Amino acid sequence: SRVSLGEVQGVDGDSLPTAATIETVINFEDLEDSHAIWTDDSFDEGGMHLDLIEGKIRFRVNGNSPTTFNWSPDVNTWYNLAVTYEADVAVTLFVDGTLLEKVPRVGKAALTLGGATIGAFQAPPGSFTSHGD
Repeated sequence: SRVSLGEVQGVDGDSLPTAATIETVINFEDLEDSHAIWTDDSFDEGGMHLDLIEGKIRFRVNGNSPTTFNWSPDVNTWYNLAVTYEADVAVTLFVDGTLLEKVPRVGKAALTLGGATIGAFQAPPGSFTSHGD
């Protein structure tokens, strides 16, 4: 998994990123429950989260409403999954290099990334049954 931060813009006198990309290679073994894919350890405004909720990919930056994409993965299938966030522009889902959905964004929450947890909503003991690379 990898996270790339985009353009740094001044927000409230601070230089905080307002764009980012999360990319991972993942194989879902279960679509029934809620699963964290990538979670900022902070749940304060600006924390970034990518989840599987009720079989759909959901992206959120705390301080903005979440974006739930229409696409659903199949179980036991490897995907190269990427989500881009541009504050006040759009959230975009790419699967295997193909743009599947671009959802306009209203809201300019800057990213205040700290530590991150991959595959759990918070640091252990939570986790889910999937494979990542």
